[in-house]
Amino acid sequence: MPSGPVVVVGYSLGAAVAIEVARLQPGRVAHVISLDGLVHLGVYEKQDEAAAAKLLEPLVEDFRRCGDFGAAAVRMLDGFIFARDRLPRDELAATCSALNARFGLDLYRSILSWDMREALAHTAVPVTAVCAAATLSPQARRRYGTRLSLVPVAGVGHFLHLEAPEVVTPLVRELIDTVAR
Repeated sequence: MPSGPVVVVGYSLGAAVAIEVARLQPGRVAHVISLDGLVHLGVYEKQDEAAAAKLLEPLVEDFRRCGDFGAAAVRMLDGFIFARDRLPRDELAATCSALNARFGLDLYRSILSWDMREALAHTAVPVTAVCAAATLSPQARRRYGTRLSLVPVAGVGHFLHLEAPEVVTPLVRELIDTVAR
């Protein structure tokens, strides 16, 4: 077990978990690194129940049509992948297909009900968001740019660590090494 504060790295929803760990355990965390989890398409803007239902409707309808939540989730995620040839699609499909539909939908609802602004306001440690450059909107830059260090990566989508590991891995290592100094 580390003796001092640690760097917590979270991918996608795991970035929200990393922020919550830092918020709830401020003395244990030195820095949070998000891998395409905090600025992606403004997903982490808290939604009311009606807005969340509307955002989830395409996924719910696809699931109703095909009966396979995993297949519907993979189709939804396809829009967030740029380097498809670098992604282990069969592995992703198998993982998503193993999800219980109720659990999967509840997971997406929880994402939409999380208040990132509130969490960041109560997180005392620095946060670096490594994100797909193509999905980093001007709104996200304005909304979070003063609270996060934004590090865009070109030519990748949501699965940036799988699409360009030769870029993302050294970048994360460098960030961790910088914090450790």
